[in-house]
Amino acid sequence: MKKAIDILVGIVGWGIAFILLAFAVRIFVFDQFSIPSDSMEPTLIPGDHILVNKLVFGARIYKNFDFLEGKEMESWRTWGWRKIRRNDVVVFNYPWAHSKKGISFAIDKVYVKRCIGLPGDTLSIRNGIYCNPAVPDSTLGYLRGQLDLSRTRPEDLDPKVLRSLKRGEPETRWNIKELGPLYIPRRGGTVELDSTNYKLYGSVIRYETGNPLVYRNGKLFAGDREIRSYTFLKDYYFMGGDNVLNSRDSRYWGFLPEEYIIGVATRVLYSENPHTEDIRWKRTLKKLK
Repeated sequence: MKKAIDILVGIVGWGIAFILLAFAVRIFVFDQFSIPSDSMEPTLIPGDHILVNKLVFGARIYKNFDFLEGKEMESWRTWGWRKIRRNDVVVFNYPWAHSKKGISFAIDKVYVKRCIGLPGDTLSIRNGIYCNPAVPDSTLGYLRGQLDLSRTRPEDLDPKVLRSLKRGEPETRWNIKELGPLYIPRRGGTVELDSTNYKLYGSVIRYETGNPLVYRNGKLFAGDREIRSYTFLKDYYFMGGDNVLNSRDSRYWGFLPEEYIIGVATRVLYSENPHTEDIRWKRTLKKLK
């Protein structure tokens, strides 16, 4: 009897250890997410299950779970191999537009997009093509998708897609084919604010300070204080989907806070046809580029 109990205790102990190990791996090392839409085609297709490497940029660790009650998310990040690079396929929590907070953390909304711009970059879109002076001889994003957009007439696009940026529209009337130059906020970087560009950074400034930007009587105010320039406290990124004609990305919702990044997608673990449930064996362990 005692021997049977010892064996049972041993099995339970090993089971608990395995569960704790698997939990730790998902928190600190790897995780996996499924792809529900075509916004990253052809790189990722619906039914793909991707491996997210948290060692590349460092795992995000929550300081508390107060964000479940509507408060701001607070976290710290473990040491990573390197920083996020342009063209990395990045997994992140969607930066929800919030009227009172500017940007709000949405734990239940996970997006996958390609990094088009890093903190401190100045990005433009010219006739559908991403342009970044920091990488003049390199392709940003999926070029074929951008060329498809460049050949598309404005009147042939979905009117819900072709519109000015959601949270700011300079007098030039930017849209998904013609945008910028747009400075991507970097920690310690400063922008001069005026009557046209303040809307572009209003949500970020409110996210960082809690104060809304208001333009009245020819002056700009953050709360009760007049403001003419702003120095950013955090780093942000510009994300784009490879399916340029059908991707809700930074062209619509703006900048991605660094703390919202979960990790870098490196491979397709396996892929399952969502209609037939058949496994797409050719995509198993496919490396993402």
